[in-house]
Amino acid sequence: AQQELATQKKAYSASDKLLKAREASEGNEVKIQTVQAEVERIEELTKAGSKLSDENAKDVVLVTSEAQKVLKVVVTDVPKFISAAPANMKERLQKLEAKGKDLQKRVEAILVKTKDERERVSCDLHAKEADELADDVEAKMTIAENEELPFLSGMEEMPVGEGRGIVEKCEQAALEVDKAVVTYRKFAQAKNAELKTFKAESSATLKETLAKATERVDTVAKKIVKFKVDAAKRMKTVRLQDTRLAVEQAEEMATQLCEDVKPLEKKDEKKAEKSEEGAEDENGDADEVPGVSAEDAQSLCEKVAESDAAVQAKIEEALNPKKPLRKAKFGKVSTIKPDSMGMNLKLKVVGEMSEVESKAGKFWEVLCGDPSGTVIVSLRDHQKDIAKKDAVIQLRNAATKMVNGHVRLAVDKWGKVEASSEGLDEDVNMDEGKNVSATEYELVATSK
Repeated sequence: AQQELATQKKAYSASDKLLKAREASEGNEVKIQTVQAEVERIEELTKAGSKLSDENAKDVVLVTSEAQKVLKVVVTDVPKFISAAPANMKERLQKLEAKGKDLQKRVEAILVKTKDERERVSCDLHAKEADELADDVEAKMTIAENEELPFLSGMEEMPVGEGRGIVEKCEQAALEVDKAVVTYRKFAQAKNAELKTFKAESSATLKETLAKATERVDTVAKKIVKFKVDAAKRMKTVRLQDTRLAVEQAEEMATQLCEDVKPLEKKDEKKAEKSEEGAEDENGDADEVPGVSAEDAQSLCEKVAESDAAVQAKIEEALNPKKPLRKAKFGKVSTIKPDSMGMNLKLKVVGEMSEVESKAGKFWEVLCGDPSGTVIVSLRDHQKDIAKKDAVIQLRNAATKMVNGHVRLAVDKWGKVEASSEGLDEDVNMDEGKNVSATEYELVATSK
């Protein structure tokens, strides 16, 4: 039975490798064909002796940029399957890898030939994008200022129940401004670095545009600092207002509770009088409340108990108001170590899920990443459905585990894997050198 099981596993492993190799081959062949057609078209545009128009130069910039991205993924992805691929697939994958590298060289040749035209058009495109990003920053600041208008009308303390909603909108608007500012600054930093390789005559306009756009963004950045300080002060006022309201409600409920217990107080007084006289009425009903039936008395006692619990809860609310939820902070893939634990990460699923059999049971592995790098995440059956390709997920209290000397990221019963309502601010860094799980660690014995 064990030999048969081993044979089945071997057959499954071989078919799984074949399937993955075929998927890599077919998927990347389509990409290569698309890139090849575009590269050939651009080569025709840039053939010797022809001068590029602005429109064609723009086409070259866009096509070569996209081609570089696609080819980088192909020449990185395909070699992973060559060594493990069956013989009939290995040659096919090797040809695909070679074609990808050849296209990379052809793209580089185009870039060299069209350097001057590309610089000129790139500067125009980047200048337009810089203005658009600065416009977006200012537009989001305008939205934030509009959310603040109720407070600027002279009402620093809003009517009960309204203030919190307005301040929360202000805080959310401020977050959007911060994101827009960060987006612009990353763009400006990248373009300023790129300008160092451009000729002075090509880059002059872009430098001037970036300087003006940066000045606009810096002005907004200063405004938003004060805006957030004011919003924080107003939220404190709202919390104090909520606390006062809770105290007032507790007082009202306590007053009502006192009214509710008056019939019971009369009962206790009557019982005390009877006790002093040492007598009971003819029916022996000394415990009954005057004018109240036994059923009504029971209902009254239950009502008093509920009112008392409500008063205590309201007092607790007044003494310990709810603290605002803090925005989750996420770590970076690049910081993951073999002994890392308690990590919160927001990742994009960038690979296809694969099933793994182990002594501990069945689990699934999938490549995920963030702007700092990639890592293989191990998932259990109840976790895997969330991690569809291209989905963004959040891992709470994740920890590393080592599999044959390689890092895997896992979340046990003390953590959580959930879908993220927000995407990543930047693309995943697919550089193979940034794949944390690709590094092989060796266990070293330490002397005591």
